[in-house]
Amino acid sequence: MRGTRSGQDNLYHDGPVPAADKAAVTGDSGLTSPGTAKSLTDLSGYVPSANSPVIAAGIDIANDGGRDAAGTALLSGMPDLGGLQRSAGPGRDEAVPTATTTFGNGQSASPAALTDGSDYTSWANPSTGVTYPGTITLTFPSRRTVSEVVLATHFGQGQGITKADVQTWDGSSWVTRAADAQITWTGNTATVERRSLRLPSAVATTGVRLVVKAANHTWGNLSVNEITTR
Repeated sequence: MRGTRSGQDNLYHDGPVPAADKAAVTGDSGLTSPGTAKSLTDLSGYVPSANSPVIAAGIDIANDGGRDAAGTALLSGMPDLGGLQRSAGPGRDEAVPTATTTFGNGQSASPAALTDGSDYTSWANPSTGVTYPGTITLTFPSRRTVSEVVLATHFGQGQGITKADVQTWDGSSWVTRAADAQITWTGNTATVERRSLRLPSAVATTGVRLVVKAANHTWGNLSVNEITTR
């Protein structure tokens, strides 16, 4: 039987990028000292350097074991892409955040697609009747430190969010950390783009909320593929 192989969110260095990988990362991997390992327990040369394109380019995956290939604890939110992490995190082996929205669901999508660990699945609101502002909320399984919120979107010029407030939960109320953040999308194809909404300073919280104030509406709806944090 002939098998089928597919990949997503991979790094491609000096080689063709498969058309099917719409969230590909390209460039020099920027490893610390590749080719120097003498055994499976000596992998330090394959840790990404500080300027590597794989830093914080991974996906928040549910119940991932909380450790990399060398046993380093993973960061909460977006880890480094690949088998080894540059920096250690809390290493929590837990579910992904729960996503909810006031916009409703359209095109057979649900908010669960926003945190399912895939840049390919997407959520969209109904194609008619959208009003602003509306909210998209992520509730974390445990407290995490957030310095930026990252949106992944395809066809961004046609359906991407273009303005939003970023809020965090302080235990009793929502606090606006970044107001009227502007988001610009350069493409309008199936290729996934990521945009970061940076907080003025890192905040420990159990939830983040986007108060969406504007979006592109070529087809009447707004859409997001994935929302996570760094």
